[in-house]
This record gives sequence, structure tokens and C-alpha cells, in this order.
Amino acid sequence: PYKPKDGGPFRYFHISWTTALTDPHYWRWLLDFSAASLFGYGMGTKTAAPGESGEGRTRAQHQLAFTDWAVSAAVAFMRGDGGKVARAAALDDSGALKLHFSEEAFAAAAGRDPASWDESPDFEPTRVVDAAEALALEPWLGKHAAGAAGGAPADAARLQGATFQTAAHRGNAGWFTRALAERCEAAGVTFWMNTHVFSLETTEAPGAAGATQPPPRLSAIRTANGAIHLGEDVEVVVAAGSWAPNLLRQIGLYVPLYPLKGYDLVMDIPADDVAALKRQRLYPRRIVVDGQVYVSPLGNQLRVASIGQFDGWNVRPDPAIAEELRKEAKALLAPELARHVDEAQVVCGLRPFVSDGALLLGRVKEVANLSVNLGPGFNGWKVALGAGEVLARIIDSNGDRSVVNAGLPFDGTAFSPQGRVRKAPVFSKLCSTFSAGA
Repeated sequence: PYKPKDGGPFRYFHISWTTALTDPHYWRWLLDFSAASLFGYGMGTKTAAPGESGEGRTRAQHQLAFTDWAVSAAVAFMRGDGGKVARAAALDDSGALKLHFSEEAFAAAAGRDPASWDESPDFEPTRVVDAAEALALEPWLGKHAAGAAGGAPADAARLQGATFQTAAHRGNAGWFTRALAERCEAAGVTFWMNTHVFSLETTEAPGAAGATQPPPRLSAIRTANGAIHLGEDVEVVVAAGSWAPNLLRQIGLYVPLYPLKGYDLVMDIPADDVAALKRQRLYPRRIVVDGQVYVSPLGNQLRVASIGQFDGWNVRPDPAIAEELRKEAKALLAPELARHVDEAQVVCGLRPFVSDGALLLGRVKEVANLSVNLGPGFNGWKVALGAGEVLARIIDSNGDRSVVNAGLPFDGTAFSPQGRVRKAPVFSKLCSTFSAGA
């Protein structure tokens, strides 16, 4: 319903050309991404044999079923033990409202089958509501509605209705992670915080004369606090997100993953101001989505997230893009929040964007004791517990599909890195010299 400073449409994707054009890792990732996007390479492959979990499904469909299962598992975990983690993460299930400002978009939403593999992107329970019901759910949207007091002018795009995801959850990823770490430490897990990993080292495994040479093993992890030497029975899981390609290229592996920098406008609003805004019905009650702009209330913190920028491993906000996000936030939110938008901090984080959009989850056959848990680039923290559960099954059963998939509504081996994480010693050396993440 609004346009940025140049009068053109708001753009979600941005590319820092000086970074991307000179990065060989980006170009190889882009080729993989194009193959998946244009020709369905990888995501369209049938992954389960007849009679097995998810018979006849593609990897994309397994990803959808996995995400639905993993989010439910995460919610159940957070609500367990008296709901301590749920409270710490500000978990809320009041749903999400996806706005429609054109008659065509509203009609398309009304005709969509929420139970269809092809038409539903997330399997969320939904119902389509008209503009009047959308205003009842979020009264501050009156600025975008015809006929409402102070509503949209005659020449503005007006709210037609919304898709209401009635059971959608929200929470703060950082708060959740801290609460989860505390639970893990209580269970005996040791974390080495602020321990920068410099490199990985491998040792060639001895092989019998004339026999096929077995894969090497990871033998040491070099860190700022010294080396961690690995015993013969130690399995290493690389769950380094966007930094995984930088680590694994040191042992000659290419990972089809590139960081997508997301922008987040974080408003920490005084409690008295939040209370006043709620009394005036000007504060969002749930997630509100307008195109690619996401508004999430988290207690006294209000977040507006959007933008995906390819800028290597740079986590600093681009001032021009940050200003564009502020303008979008002001155009969407109630005018009474403008001051808080101006005062808000813009922060960035890197999404580990796998080229085919699916998790990289499982053992890497090129290294005897290496597994990965990476991607997919979206829904990261919400599916983290589920991904960990599936990987634990893979490692414990040595990849036995019947064990991995027991009780699961998807094929847990569908996300294997085999054929996706590839041996590429020469390319890895090239990236170590020229890549933006070198």
C-alpha cells in the first residue's frame, strides 16, 4: 500500500554487487540456486521408496511436513516443565494476520486450499477474513481501511481483507536460545562460549594395501583458546549456520549455502507507553504481515523485520536499506508509533540460505566422523529442536531409515548432505583467497 523513497515498489531482496560479483562462492551457490528454482533440481526429487515414510513425496514436501512437525515439537517443549521456556521466550499463540490490499490477492487467498501440498506454504490452520473482521482483530489497521475514522484516502490502496493463521506462534529467538542453553547446562552439557574456531584438521585413515582408501577423520579443532583434540569415537556436528562454508572449505568441502542478511527494527518501548497504546487499540496484538514486512509484538518489544540482502558475511546494516525499512514501518504502523520507529535500533543477522531451500542434515560421507545440521534459511530457530532430534536418530542408527523415520510424518533422510555437500579442494582454495567470507 505504500512506496519507498524512489517511488518504486518495496524490494525484499537486495544485492551488494561489489561483494557478490567478486565472490566465487556466491556464483557457485547462485548456479545451484538457479538449478533448484528453474528446474526443480533437488527439491523435486522423489526421496522415499514405496512403502516407506512419505512415499512418493519430493524433498520440498518432506521439508514442509518436517517444519510442521518440528514447530509443534518446539511449542510442546517450551510449554513443558511448567512453561518456563515459553515464558522466557515470550511465546504467544494469538496467530498471524497476512494483509491483502488488492481484490485479486484477496480472491486468490479465499480460493486457496490450506490442506494442499501445492497451495499451502506452511500447513497453518487458516481462514480468510474480510476488512471488517481484520479491523476487529487489529483496530489500528483503520488507517488503511475505507470509511474508517482517519482511514485511507481515496487514492490509496485499501485493505480488502486478510488471511488469518489462527494458531501461528511467535517468540523471541534470542530469549529462547538463552533459556534453552540453561536447560542444556542443567542436563550436563558444556558450552565453550566466546571460543572462536579458526580451523579444522583431518587425519588420513590407514587402509589395507590394494583396498579402497577410507575417508579421513576430523582429528582436531583449532580455536582461539587452544586446540580440541578429538578421540576416535567423537562425532563432530557442524551447526555453524552461515559460517559453515568458511569452516568446511578448510578441509576441501563445498557447502551449497550462502548468507542472506536479514534486517530487524527493534523497538524497546517503555511499559507505560505500551499500556497506553493498548488502551487506545494502537498496539499490534499478533503477527501482522504486509507482503514481505513482518510486525511481531513481543511483550514491550515490537519488531519489524524484512529485507534479504546478499552481502557476504557482513552483519552491519546498510544505512540506506535501514532507512527504507523505517519508512515501511511508519507507513504500516499507527502514527503514534512513529517516534519509537525513529528511535529503534536496526540489527542484522545472517540466514543460512541453502540453495535448494531444504535442510542439510546428516552425515557427510567424505569425512568419517562429520555431520552437518544447517539451513534451510527460514524458520531456523523454530525447527532447531526437531532438526537435532532427527540428526540424533541418524547418528545413533548409522542412518538406518527405518529407525530414523519411526513415528515421523516425513522421511528424515531426505535432507542428507550426500550429493549436496561436495568435495571441491581446488574450488575451496580459490574461495579461501577470494571469497567474501575468507
